[in-house]
Amino acid sequence: MRARSASSHDNARALHAAIEERLQNSDWKGGASEAHGLLSALACRGVQHVHGKAWLLRLSSESDLELVDAMFGEILRDLRGDAFAFKLLLPEDSAERARRIDALADWCGGFAQGFLHDGAEQLEGFPPAVRESFGDIMRISRIDIARHNGGERALVEIEEYLRAAAQVIFDELNPPSREVAGAGEH
Repeated sequence: MRARSASSHDNARALHAAIEERLQNSDWKGGASEAHGLLSALACRGVQHVHGKAWLLRLSSESDLELVDAMFGEILRDLRGDAFAFKLLLPEDSAERARRIDALADWCGGFAQGFLHDGAEQLEGFPPAVRESFGDIMRISRIDIARHNGGERALVEIEEYLRAAAQVIFDELNPPSREVAGAGEH
């Protein structure tokens, strides 16, 4: 199993800060967590290159697009890796609780926007596990976590659940090809 290295975690922090800064100077009204949710959903839906979808983030400068490409590449690598590699791009654990709660809701909202980017409003055509996981993400996006007294543990559990739900959706909609799956079998 591939473990996420410390340098990968540091890269994610740097990427979060860079995306947050760039998005503040763009027409995008969301933050880095929402952008990460949107890009994660695009990856789950099988999008391979984000340049054609950059309009979703209202980005146009080449440096912004390069940054988003880097973020999207990391998301794809993590989702294609083992189930423990994918992480939500959220503020540091030491950040204010309210900011972290808002970022979780923003991530879910971005995921919904990315997942439904092509106008798909009906989920009936998707496998049951996808419909269930997407429904859970939507329910979590509407939870008033601020009134929830679960504390730090509840936030960690919600984040872990969202990671697992996104991974389930990705795995269901992007099964390994027979060639890749059979490559190790002899």
